[in-house]
Amino acid sequence: MYEEYISVSVKNDMQDLANAIVDSQNIYVNILDEEVITKGDAYLMAHNSGILMELYQKYNGMAKRFGHIENGTTQNTTAGVAQEISAFFSGMIRKENIDSSNLDDVQIKLNGDMKQKVIKLKELNSIWLSSVKNNVFGVMDKQGDLVFNIQQFRDHYGENILSNNFWVNLVVDIDSDTQKYLHDNDVLYIENVLFN
Repeated sequence: MYEEYISVSVKNDMQDLANAIVDSQNIYVNILDEEVITKGDAYLMAHNSGILMELYQKYNGMAKRFGHIENGTTQNTTAGVAQEISAFFSGMIRKENIDSSNLDDVQIKLNGDMKQKVIKLKELNSIWLSSVKNNVFGVMDKQGDLVFNIQQFRDHYGENILSNNFWVNLVVDIDSDTQKYLHDNDVLYIENVLFN
């Protein structure tokens, strides 16, 4: 019974994690195309980054508790980065009332500095997206748009989701990607990209 509960949780959470990263990529592309960040964009990016932070921490911890990875294999860097990205976008709408009537309202027009920040965030999300594509079945390019096919995901993993180590590999790859991104961009913390 407990294993069945965990399996359902893994299935639902991995869907949410994949969706958050795919959705974020599409939003970054749209922001750069339109050269504006709408209230809806800021809200969704804060939300998606919050999902990444929460689920990364949960599954990083679970992989260690179940003995799938040793302590020290991952540094939990991704959770901290996702938290900072969430705070960055939340700060754009902190005192705003967001509802269906104003999601398309322009919150920020991209200037050169903000555009560079969005480009850097999109680069990082692209790396995460590659890890999702490599580890999670069901992410595909559909006529230029990235989509996550939940039905294909569910059909592929079925009842074996817990014993299939794709979620462990995803946790390890994403954290490795995050650390490499920070190293390659010569920054210790994502705050140096977002708030300078």
